[in-house]
Amino acid sequence: ALAASLRIPTLTNGNVRAAADVAAAAAATGAAGVMVAEALLADPALFAREATGRRCGTSDRRGLALEYLDLATAHPPPSLDYARAHLGNMLGRSGA
Repeated sequence: ALAASLRIPTLTNGNVRAAADVAAAAAATGAAGVMVAEALLADPALFAREATGRRCGTSDRRGLALEYLDLATAHPPPSLDYARAHLGNMLGRSGA
């Protein structure tokens, strides 16, 4: 794998939809880390589920969305479209 031939840590990215995908991607690539984006926006408890045994509920999502808005205010995204897409993923496209 490419990661083994380099003297710097590498990351792999893409197609991570579940916690098990992280281990599979790291094993397949030899990367030091795995990047996850939309899967965590849609299910912020993705990795914590193994420890807690529960999915992220509606009240959890609302709290995370408010925290996201605070962070987006402090560190504005390049466009409002980014924030809209992120919040859509976090709350569910219906906004529930």
